[in-house]
Parts: sequence; C-alpha cells; structure tokens
Amino acid sequence: MALIARGVSERLACRTVGLGRASYRYHGRPAGEEERRLRAQVVALARQHPRDGYRRIAALLRRQGHAAGQKWVWRVWQQEGLAVPRRRPRKRRAGTAVTLPTRARRRGHVWTCDFLFDATERGRR
Repeated sequence: MALIARGVSERLACRTVGLGRASYRYHGRPAGEEERRLRAQVVALARQHPRDGYRRIAALLRRQGHAAGQKWVWRVWQQEGLAVPRRRPRKRRAGTAVTLPTRARRRGHVWTCDFLFDATERGRR
C-alpha cells in the first residue's frame, strides 16, 4: 500500500482506505496438485451422478476419505459451471373431446340427474 511505503502506520492506512487489516495481510495460496486432483474428482463425480447436487457430491468425497467441505465443493461447483438438470413438467394427457348431449330417440333413452330443483310450468316447485 502506498501509504505504508510513505511511513504511515498499517493501522492508520487501513482505516483511511477502509480495508480490514486481516484482508491487507492475507496472501492467497496457489492451488496445489492435491486440490487440482480433488477438483477433477468433483467434476468426474458430477458427470457420473448427473442427478446429484453439490451436497451429495461432497458426501461422496468424504466417504472416499477426502477432507472436502460443502462450501468448498459449492465453490468448485460454481466455478466449473456444474448444475443439476431442471425438472421438466409432466406431459398432461389430452382430455376427451366434449360432445353435444345425446338426444333422446325414444322414451327412457336419456337419463339425467344434474338439476338442483324442479319447477312446474307455472313456476311452482
């Protein structure tokens, strides 16, 4: 940081810039061979089990003896662009064609029972 190079204390420089001191001191480590192998394993398991999500893949890795946490597997999952396929909606069966009501050809041919009340010609029930 330029302020520290000019002789300002680390504490004051970080406060001025609005940066945490822990963030200033943090040095990320490059991915080692073991991590690359584990990433490849995550991708391989995701391809082998396409319906399983990142939590299940993390569980499979732990079963195999790897120290892989769910958050780490999620991060790898996102970086590799992995995803569980979306569920497709089920196809609905086409309904039967609605036909016109059957016309009575003789007495007693068509019966119906879908009325709520009955009335005479004069309107009495």
